[in-house]
Amino acid sequence: MGAPALKASEIGPLLGHDFQHPDLLDLALTHPSAAGEEPDAQRHNQRLEFLGDAVLQLVLTREIYEKFPKA
Repeated sequence: MGAPALKASEIGPLLGHDFQHPDLLDLALTHPSAAGEEPDAQRHNQRLEFLGDAVLQLVLTREIYEKFPKA
């Protein structure tokens, strides 16, 4: 077992930031392997990771398309 996981309510003060949606932060930081170990961590970050990858692809594709219109 690794170090105990921090919750969003504990991370915010460490970073000097007040998260508006601490539940989303907890979800974003929950790896699928940890979701099975924690009794209350049923959800994990893969859906958010997939969405983030899609948004990043969209932004980069648009940027490349605009910078190189004749390619």
